Amino acid sequence: MALALLAPAGCSPSVLSLSEVLPISVLGDGPAVDLELGRIYVTRDETALKMDVFYPAATEEPTPAVVLVHGGFWFYGGAYMMQDWAVDLAAHGYTAASIDYRLLKDGYVYPAPVADVVAAIRHLRDSAEELNIDPERIGLFGVSSGGHLALLAGMADDRQLFDETLPQGQSAEVRAIVNIYGPTDFTGDPAAAELWQVGLMTRFLDASLDDDPQRWAEASPVTYAREDGPPVLTIHGVPDNIVPVTQARLLQEALEAAGQPHVYIELPWAGHWWGSTWASPPAQLHRPDILSFFEANL
Repeated sequence: MALALLAPAGCSPSVLSLSEVLPISVLGDGPAVDLELGRIYVTRDETALKMDVFYPAATEEPTPAVVLVHGGFWFYGGAYMMQDWAVDLAAHGYTAASIDYRLLKDGYVYPAPVADVVAAIRHLRDSAEELNIDPERIGLFGVSSGGHLALLAGMADDRQLFDETLPQGQSAEVRAIVNIYGPTDFTGDPAAAELWQVGLMTRFLDASLDDDPQRWAEASPVTYAREDGPPVLTIHGVPDNIVPVTQARLLQEALEAAGQPHVYIELPWAGHWWGSTWASPPAQLHRPDILSFFEANL
């Protein structure tokens, strides 16, 4: 597969540093992939938030699109963490946008990063003609805390909960969500309480569970399971010692009860971290499941 290190026509060429090139490890003889690095998708507090957009070169028909959301405890990370996945999706015919979002380390708390994911969806839809995207075929792909953000942005039927700037009637709907071991319920899981630092969660939600249980429920994706919600693929390892598998099971139960389409894959041998690494054995083993899910739903 060829990787063109140029911005799309009409944009200034992007210059890649070694640190930006090295994470891109997808190899093969598939279709050529073009990219645009550092595309501004929204400005918050005078800070421009950016996405790296990878897309199949020389495609005439509008493509489905996927917003990729990195992990990092809501605290650190950036779009570079999902570049490998984005390249792979682009090689399979998707426009893949790996995004930066506001982070806890910079003082941003819930719902700021969820609002940023919503803004990325809006940007792709608003830019559909320019980017050659089918605006009705947009999906989400999140890993760990990025899975949590993707689930919230994709599952809630009223996204103004997270993004008050979303104009009434403007669509931020998605057609599919891939959730790789994301947290799903902050309110009722003793296994999670044993693993997660209460201080981190209280800081991210800007309130303790005792002080504001409604906020903790509002930030839990299980709250938004609905019959007419988008299909969800969850992949989670049983021995995960960061986000316990009980979180995936709680989401599975909520989706099942609501009648929302879903696919659940439980890995008896995989822990945490693998989802951010395209070349890891678990990622490669279940990469066909992710591609098949998007193919079926986008």
